[in-house]
Amino acid sequence: MEKKTLYLPHELIILILLKLPVISVIRLKWVCKLWFSLISDSQFASSHFEHAASHTSKLVWLKFPNISSRDFEASFSEASPSRELNFRTASRCPVIKGSCRGFLFLHSWVIIYLWNPCTGFHTEIPTSPFGSKLNSAAMNHLYGFGYDHSRDDYLVVLYIPDFANSSSHLEVFSFRDHKWKEIAGTHGPYFSYSPGGLFFNGAIHWMVERDDDVQLIVAFDLMERELLEIPFPDEFEPSVNLDVWVFGEFLSVWTKKNDTLEIFVMKEYKVHSSWTKTLVFRLPIIYHDLQFSYFIPICLTKSGDIIGEANDCFMRLNAEGQLLEINSDISNTSGSKTVIYTESLLSLPGGDIQQV
Repeated sequence: MEKKTLYLPHELIILILLKLPVISVIRLKWVCKLWFSLISDSQFASSHFEHAASHTSKLVWLKFPNISSRDFEASFSEASPSRELNFRTASRCPVIKGSCRGFLFLHSWVIIYLWNPCTGFHTEIPTSPFGSKLNSAAMNHLYGFGYDHSRDDYLVVLYIPDFANSSSHLEVFSFRDHKWKEIAGTHGPYFSYSPGGLFFNGAIHWMVERDDDVQLIVAFDLMERELLEIPFPDEFEPSVNLDVWVFGEFLSVWTKKNDTLEIFVMKEYKVHSSWTKTLVFRLPIIYHDLQFSYFIPICLTKSGDIIGEANDCFMRLNAEGQLLEINSDISNTSGSKTVIYTESLLSLPGGDIQQV
């Protein structure tokens, strides 16, 4: 009996592939030349990122000398442990400064890398011709990485405060133009204890302190190419332990005073009156029993739990502040952030960028 070959229209194959997780699509890339060509296409990668049935997001942190990841939706006790991501450079191990659309933003002294762990693509960004002329300690530099949807361009932002002259310098590297550009008319100088910026709603955000000792959020709009200040909520009391993060779908700030954590969210972006105190709770007893020196909220799970970092541990708390799980899987290197990484097939614009 003659076997019949099942034929699937090309359009149907594309629709099926668009619904699969990134890792599954990468495995299918090697089925045949046609699928290899399709999955390697930048337009397919963009469509997959925009229309995937569900994105796979993970916690990524630096566990020297390796970069590790784990699914933050899964229980810490589940069989799938953290996974080491293979990234090596000629220089010392880079620290993590941010993440955007499947790329990790890595920094090693004066060298900046972008890396897509799923595809393996990584590139070294040319050193800025402007920054080396300024007399400013590298530890004071603010970095950021994000995506300008209006130009389909990825941007690296470098902000250098000049405290001696009460001024600042800001420049942007465009992957589409493959060059650095100075941005005039910036504010400042600003100082930040968290130099890796948060990309949200088309802008990069830093928690900073002005030279007049006022603490606030400063954002760089990637489309408008300008800095703007976002004041704290009126009832927000800044402390030593505070930062900006994303709570669900909103820009948010948190502060920890003694053993109490307060979280405010901005319900309407850049509208000051929309700041709302969302959560206030005491940290669990175990936090004090183990003498943790800090607690940093990282992300909110689909079930409403808060994943946070405390010394060398991840903690999972519910909305009342009750400890659900604790995991001592991390040992984050100083200066490196634990970030949320969303898997993607995306590549960078600018064909002349040299892959390393």
